[in-house]
Amino acid sequence: MNKQKDIIKKSWILLLALPILAARCKKDDISQDPFSWLNNQLICKINGIEWKSNNNRYSGFYDHNPLLNKRYIYLTYENGQQSVELFINPPYNQTIYDLNKTTLDYPTTDDPENYIAFTKEYPDLTPRELYITNTIDVGKIEFVLLDSINKIIKAKFSFTGKDNRTGKKVTVTEGYFEYHQ
Repeated sequence: MNKQKDIIKKSWILLLALPILAARCKKDDISQDPFSWLNNQLICKINGIEWKSNNNRYSGFYDHNPLLNKRYIYLTYENGQQSVELFINPPYNQTIYDLNKTTLDYPTTDDPENYIAFTKEYPDLTPRELYITNTIDVGKIEFVLLDSINKIIKAKFSFTGKDNRTGKKVTVTEGYFEYHQ
């Protein structure tokens, strides 16, 4: 009889704890809608390993030369010595952009093509690794929300980038970011 009561008591405790455990799993699970909790952050998988930014630097909508319509979006999301950066020229549309042109990154060149890149910086004199999209190693970005007036962006992305110095490549999947000024 006591054994039966213990089983019933434990069953009730488990039933009461399940909603709490389920809610916690949903909160921490990045497969849930990331736009509901991203706040000027970027998440993705780099070669299958989850990566999340902890800093958003030098990001925004810029007027390089408004007379020549040289406006652009430049976003840099960092985590330690690593970063994911994005450069988009106008016109800005809430659409899907194919990133498939060979270009130098900004500010190396004043007038780059649209690109996404993953960068590893080193504290010593080792040259940085820059895995950038090109005509063979391409990327895609889908703007879910692109409001250039209120300066808000929400987007999904993926890409393969190649470091031109070493020939190594990275594959970035399941990428999401949110930006606002």
